[in-house]
Amino acid sequence: MPEFEITVSGRARRVALPDRVEIEVGRPRWREPVPDAREEIARAVGSPIGCPSLVQMAAGARRVAIILTDITRKPPEREILDVLFAELARVGVTKERIALVVATGMHRPNTADEIRGMYGTDIYARVGRIENHDARDPARLVDLGRAADGRPIVMNRTVTEADLVLSTGVIEVHLWAGCSGGSKTAAIGAAGFETITGLHSYRFATAPGVALGRVEGNPFRDALDEIGERAGLGFVVNAIQRADGRLVRAVAGHPVEAFREGVHFAREQFEIPVPGPFDAIVAVPGYPKDRNLYQASRAVNPVFFGPQPVLREGGAVIVPARCGDGLGDEELYDLLAGERTPAGAVARVAREDLRPGGQLAGFKLARALARGRIIVTDCDLPGAMLERMHLGWAPTVEAALAAEVEHGAQRVLVLPEPMVTLLKISSQRERTPTCAQSDSTS
Repeated sequence: MPEFEITVSGRARRVALPDRVEIEVGRPRWREPVPDAREEIARAVGSPIGCPSLVQMAAGARRVAIILTDITRKPPEREILDVLFAELARVGVTKERIALVVATGMHRPNTADEIRGMYGTDIYARVGRIENHDARDPARLVDLGRAADGRPIVMNRTVTEADLVLSTGVIEVHLWAGCSGGSKTAAIGAAGFETITGLHSYRFATAPGVALGRVEGNPFRDALDEIGERAGLGFVVNAIQRADGRLVRAVAGHPVEAFREGVHFAREQFEIPVPGPFDAIVAVPGYPKDRNLYQASRAVNPVFFGPQPVLREGGAVIVPARCGDGLGDEELYDLLAGERTPAGAVARVAREDLRPGGQLAGFKLARALARGRIIVTDCDLPGAMLERMHLGWAPTVEAALAAEVEHGAQRVLVLPEPMVTLLKISSQRERTPTCAQSDSTS
């Protein structure tokens, strides 16, 4: 009897199906983590890609701004800062001349305890200034004019007034930017409200070339790079890490060139061939992404927004997510439940444009639902609420799969790490380390 393991709210259990059902499990081909994260980061910073050394760039800098990821990301920030501080000290950049900007974008401010937890318990004593970026405070923003297509570019004042701007980031698959990292931390995390909303627009969401995993020829990625350049971003340190957060490699240097090399390395691991298409796909958000529907909905991205269709027409994506914290954003419900069909929700956004947050997630789900069915299982949200949002529901993933098998499903793909997975159809059906049969999934 074929079976596989899923994890819901941090608890693992095995799911069994009838013998006639074929199960494939698609996992990224992660390399072994580096034994010493600080050593790997020092190697990357000491061998920058596409630009002079950090020591050369920092020479003579009176003010240095380092844009750091906020609590929603988990790169090895402490180790990165240790290396950067050491390099800056080599050319006499004292702590009073260093400002840290937490790239919150439209997220909430991070607390002092969270900042210490992310960047080190002594971080306030190591720099002259630490600030949470505020995208809505005009006094803390600078208007840098317009992009080539007319969009406003408004950026954090501390960033624009620095002589040298650095940023950190994580390279992983991203629905619009292709991959996160590079200029993105600065271009969105330290941008003003006008710039963020200008990027998260219907025009960009539906533009040719804007796709999961696509970097080249992606107008959204090009826009990020334009903003980063206008803001003076000169040097990035990006992490490539496994789903559990362990570092595999670091890249550093020019915001575009170092990022592109990092993407090439990362794709070798998170882009996996699968012998599809499939009748049903189980996309497991995992904890803590399954705490609310807003976050859990990202599990469908590799199925509906990747480079190739991997779900047969009429097939279903099953998302086991407890959603103990509810929807995560009421606008997610308002957009989907407020229209008679998913196509109606897409049309509404086309008329009114997008707002970052729950409406953006609802728009993404509406576009996915226009292409296939999504069934939420093992969920605390009422089934009637999910149905009003045009989502299917079942009490368990086992029940959802049984119904699909009853209606003819024979081939099932399981994605244990969909948030960090990019799918492509393999040229031939063969067992590989990235697409294992059910007897190797425990």
